[in-house]
Amino acid sequence: MTDKQLDGTTGNSTPPPVTLPADVKSQVKFSPPTDEDMNVLTQLRSTSEPWRARGESPEQTLESLTKLRPFISVARVSGGIIGYITIERDGPVPGAAYLRNIVVRNEHRQKGLGGILLDHGLETARDMSRKTLALRVD
Repeated sequence: MTDKQLDGTTGNSTPPPVTLPADVKSQVKFSPPTDEDMNVLTQLRSTSEPWRARGESPEQTLESLTKLRPFISVARVSGGIIGYITIERDGPVPGAAYLRNIVVRNEHRQKGLGGILLDHGLETARDMSRKTLALRVD
């Protein structure tokens, strides 16, 4: 991994629009976040609850996401980011993987993407040889 100074647009720019195909489930691809993705993820998180209601600043959001970066899987359709999930191998429950966040772009909610992200999280937990998934719900 390389260190790169992220630009100062954290939380101030809107991610480019993504059009969802009819067969969205087969089109979603997951990957670790790139340096360029971190600002988009910051924007997605800052417009989502509970962070929006807490008044988390873009700088605080970026700092939190940077700490979580090794555990983030970015969901993309046609190269555009539609959301992300964080799954840690070890969380607050001994022996359980920890699902920390599922975030879906506002305009794509209520379209089954949360379920696709959850399925990916479960698969990731299995790949970590975990039989239990712990989560906290806000």
